[in-house]
Amino acid sequence: MTLPVPPEEAVAYICPVCWWENDVFISSDNEPSDENHGLTLSQGRENVRRFGTCDPRMKR
Repeated sequence: MTLPVPPEEAVAYICPVCWWENDVFISSDNEPSDENHGLTLSQGRENVRRFGTCDPRMKR
């Protein structure tokens, strides 16, 4: 994930493109994120490739 500031300063940063909320408490791409409804970053990335958003429920 590309952030406009260092990750530790991006608490609650939400990507305006895919809607992923930065979760400073996860330590790997495969750890579920409480900030993102239990999705892992890997799942969010796959959803972006398939649906254009980290969570298909957010698709307009």
